[in-house]
Amino acid sequence: PDYATGSMLSEMNDGEGSEAAIRAQYKSDWMDWPWQDGAPYLDANGDGIYKPDPDANGVYNSGEDIPGVPGASQTIFYIGNSNNVAEAKKFYGFPAIPIELHVTTWAYSTVGPLSNMIFKKYVFVNKGSNDLTEMYCSAWNDPDNGNAGDDFVGVDSTLGMGYCYN
Repeated sequence: PDYATGSMLSEMNDGEGSEAAIRAQYKSDWMDWPWQDGAPYLDANGDGIYKPDPDANGVYNSGEDIPGVPGASQTIFYIGNSNNVAEAKKFYGFPAIPIELHVTTWAYSTVGPLSNMIFKKYVFVNKGSNDLTEMYCSAWNDPDNGNAGDDFVGVDSTLGMGYCYN
């Protein structure tokens, strides 16, 4: 919500461009939020239609629709699918399954426990004509540190931290 006034140093240090370019991209993302595709937003006026209306400086004012999870500092929304049958077949040789995945990821810029959390919500949409009656899902992480073949991972439960090392 602070794209017009917040610090862009982190993005600039990551090589994402100049401050002006980063702010312009955030503004574009704010104005063109994909609410029609299911991306969450605060519907401040209750009309069921996303209509952002920041002031001339891009600052949010009370009563305006806001993209993202209400109250979150930043939200990312994307949709993945297996519409490209040839590409899907390359992934372990399996044919495409007509499932669309809507992913919402959000976090809070605050102190306390929420400062160390990232939330994710997954919505699976069956785009095929067959009922899918059984399915297993899991989160998978494959950290690489240098060459992938000589890595090890560990957990320090007292610090609530996972790590990867050679």
